This record gives sequence, C-alpha cells and structure tokens, in this order.
Amino acid sequence: MALRVTIRNTPDKMSAMKRIQAALSVRAAILIAMFDGATLTGWQANEHPESWKAVAGSIVGDGPASHLFWMARECEDCEFHAEVKLNHSGNSGMYVRAAMGPGFPKGCAAQVENTSPDPEKTGSDPNNRYAKGYVALQQHNPGGFVQFRNLLMRPIGAGE
Repeated sequence: MALRVTIRNTPDKMSAMKRIQAALSVRAAILIAMFDGATLTGWQANEHPESWKAVAGSIVGDGPASHLFWMARECEDCEFHAEVKLNHSGNSGMYVRAAMGPGFPKGCAAQVENTSPDPEKTGSDPNNRYAKGYVALQQHNPGGFVQFRNLLMRPIGAGE
C-alpha cells in the first residue's frame, strides 16, 4: 500500500502550486477524481451525515464525530492524495482500506491534526492491519473544522 502525506511550509505558494500541478499532470491519466467539487455524490457518512457538506470546491467536516466513505470503489493497494486544511486545535484523518460501519473505522489511518491534545500526530498510523476497504475522511469532534479538496486515488498493482 502506498499512502503519502506531505506537509510543506513554502513561503512561495505559487511555486508550490505549480510543482503540485506539474506532478499531478503527469499522473492525470491514471488518477481517479473522487470529488466533483460540488456534491457529495459517491460519498456516504457512517454516522452524523449533517457533519459533512460540499462547499466552494471542498468537502467540509464540521460537527459531531463522523466518517465520510467514498463508496465508488474499494482498494487493496492504492495511492491517495488530498489537500487538507484544519482549524486551530483541529483533529482529523484519512483512512484507506477502511470498513464501513459505525464508530471509528477499522482500517489504515493517516492522522491529520495540529494542536489538539490527541497523542496521535499528523502522519501517524495507529492501526495498519487491513488488506482491503474504502477510502474515508474523518471529522473527529465538535469544534473541529476540516476541509478536503483535490481528492484523487490511483489503484496500484494487479487490480488497476
């Protein structure tokens, strides 16, 4: 499984954006867009669907704990790309190979958080034991506000 979370503090945002666009254009033919920028078509919340909405080209999580699953396709080995923005003391995450169900998903997690008291920090993977499942986004708790955009996935290996 390939899962990469890159966080970079770049003073020249235009240069960073050009680098991202160049890298993505090379893979554009093999990447699958997971979000149409306007609706949550193809996505399903495991609990508290009111915690999720599509706003101005982003999927926004705000409210009680919930996980939003991309139900279009399961993955075994995949590359998943997302741009994520959180509020101060926000706590979120992204899952691959996740099982749809209530509560926190069983699956491989990439923690995304900045200043919350949670001991699991950005990039940590507390439960990488699952071989197949869905991609999911996390809204961790009330008071947290997270935005996801440019959600892309690419299957890797035999199931491509």
